[in-house]
Amino acid sequence: MNDERTPYRPIGCEAYSEYERAIMHRQELRLTWRALAAEVHLRTLPPLDLETRKGEEFLLAGTLDGQRLRLHWMVHCEPLMSAAFG
Repeated sequence: MNDERTPYRPIGCEAYSEYERAIMHRQELRLTWRALAAEVHLRTLPPLDLETRKGEEFLLAGTLDGQRLRLHWMVHCEPLMSAAFG
């Protein structure tokens, strides 16, 4: 089960760079993640920023009402090349 109480597993540098690139180029991401109680989520969201807090890495994305997504929750991340936001 992946929730706020599970130990954080750092993601690889290459994956982190992909999030940074999408933020810089204002590319929406099609994300699949598994969060609380192993719920699976699939959303297309604009990535806004990355944040590190207490040794854990988070993605801040638009339309999530300020929710931070732990990067190790991500199952799949696909940049949408033709969709730039803002």
